[in-house]
Amino acid sequence: MIEMDEQTKGQIKQMLGNMENPVRIMLFSGDNCQFCGAIKEILSIVKDLGGDKIIFEEHDFNKENGLATSLKVDKYPATVIKAGKKMVYFYGLMSGYEFGTFIEDIVDLSKGDTVIDENTINKLEKIDKEMRIQVFVTPTCPYCPRMVRLAHQFAIINPKIQADMIEAMEFPDLSNKYAVSGVPKTVIDDKDAIVGAVPEQMFLEKVLKVAGVQ
Repeated sequence: MIEMDEQTKGQIKQMLGNMENPVRIMLFSGDNCQFCGAIKEILSIVKDLGGDKIIFEEHDFNKENGLATSLKVDKYPATVIKAGKKMVYFYGLMSGYEFGTFIEDIVDLSKGDTVIDENTINKLEKIDKEMRIQVFVTPTCPYCPRMVRLAHQFAIINPKIQADMIEAMEFPDLSNKYAVSGVPKTVIDDKDAIVGAVPEQMFLEKVLKVAGVQ
């Protein structure tokens, strides 16, 4: 059972009050999923606090694999926040420091806006091929939200970029594949990686290099 005090709920409701347009939040779950119940509880609370501007849907990853594939969801538990063609992904429980990122993402997608520098936006818009950015995190990492937030904002600016938060301990096979020994670890299109939180400009340069954009 997820415990959330009234003060916290009030803060979340205030943040969600800045939403402009509706967003869809889709939870993909399945069998033997340790944290699916907790994620559903969190999303239900957020849905109640966000009112009619949040559309919450539950989907079975295996029974609705066609839908999952169309949204590029390749594992579960997965939470997708979607507004039009713009989407961001959370794989695993968005708890601890990542919960704030989750709420901020909802507002960003609702507005279709980010706090990214105009020069960065102009350069990101030049990317014309599909890319995937995976940010490995743990709930107790205070530096992880910065990288998740940057990756998600890049994806909001250019929908060709898929940006995933991945809870490292929930996906040990993936963490082993990418040799995640510290977080945040950001993997860019399986071609480059960044360990730790870095400034926006440095992250942009890495992404553009992998994308082949000058």
